[in-house]
Amino acid sequence: MHSKTSSTQSLFIDYGSGYNPKKGYKTCDFTTNPCLDYNVIDYKIYNKDGELPHKSVSIFRLRNVIHHIPNLQKLFENLKNYLRDDGVIEIIDVNEEHYKQNLCLDNLWYRYVNKRNDIWISQNYRDYAKVASKMFKILHNFKENEKECIVLTKS
Repeated sequence: MHSKTSSTQSLFIDYGSGYNPKKGYKTCDFTTNPCLDYNVIDYKIYNKDGELPHKSVSIFRLRNVIHHIPNLQKLFENLKNYLRDDGVIEIIDVNEEHYKQNLCLDNLWYRYVNKRNDIWISQNYRDYAKVASKMFKILHNFKENEKECIVLTKS
């Protein structure tokens, strides 16, 4: 069963945001917490009414989350299904040059401070833009400080 969302409404989802989405965006994370707007289960997106309708999302924003996604291919396949034909995906994540430093901080935070062993962390940098470019057109790709940012649209 799909939840009801008008195809004319703009839906902005901060994918992997936990409880702190960008202003104007809906929360979405890999939990089943009822406080979130959307939950991700096996890469499919649900709310209390059911699965999110395909082609209903205007913007997906993934900030500091891509290195926590085990299967990038499956992620992008599912995001493409939910994305409107004129929609975009914004990804902001640590760049390759700073990856080992970020890995150290992630391990410290998720394994010792927060004690969240359920959070997956890639031990190596993965070229997610290369994976995404097989299914999407890259509109922008740039680095800023320790981050790399890409903006994708359906090809």
